[in-house]
Amino acid sequence: MNEELKSLRSELDRVETRIMPFGTYQGVRITDVARMHPAYLLWVVTNVTLQPPLRDEIIRALRHFTPRRWKRGDPLPGRVKEKVMEPPAELGKAHLRVARPTDDLAAVTRFYRDGLGFKVLSEFKDHDGFDGVMLGHAGAGYHLEFVKKHGHEAGRAPTEDNLLVFYVTDQEEWEKAVRRMEAHGFKPVEPFNPYWGKAGKTFADPDGYRIVLQNAAWPT
Repeated sequence: MNEELKSLRSELDRVETRIMPFGTYQGVRITDVARMHPAYLLWVVTNVTLQPPLRDEIIRALRHFTPRRWKRGDPLPGRVKEKVMEPPAELGKAHLRVARPTDDLAAVTRFYRDGLGFKVLSEFKDHDGFDGVMLGHAGAGYHLEFVKKHGHEAGRAPTEDNLLVFYVTDQEEWEKAVRRMEAHGFKPVEPFNPYWGKAGKTFADPDGYRIVLQNAAWPT
């Protein structure tokens, strides 16, 4: 009987040394700690006074630990591997509509139609409580839409640096565009950002949103 008790106690001692008895990973199998955080076990062995069986078990677990080999395409250590995404849609070929509300649809229409020379492409009345107009140029890759909701106040531009910038390369065409704006009573304003005053003219529409006629080429 005594021999059986000694054998059982020895087995219990061996099991107990396989479990971390203290610290951050208390109650966790030592082999699992070696896999998850080997540097922690190395610190414990180096800095903590341990009973020989526990020390031996930790050293044994560290010696048998084999780090996973990094392969090309694997995330860097400590980073979550990102999900592979499909290529983006070809939005570079999409037609662009710039839409915003206004409190004075007629005045905004005059600014962009008469001053800038935009064409009225479409209009609608009382569509779910909205009136609207679309202005632009046939064949262009963009157009503007202005809408007014009945009984709703849209307010003015939040800053003086909300811009639509039109790059006009030809000097004569640029001068013609500026003269047209001024002939219809729309005078240039001081740009919030001085950059836009070096080669362009800034105008504020009736809602305070600004357009810049820039005499420069856009680098494509």
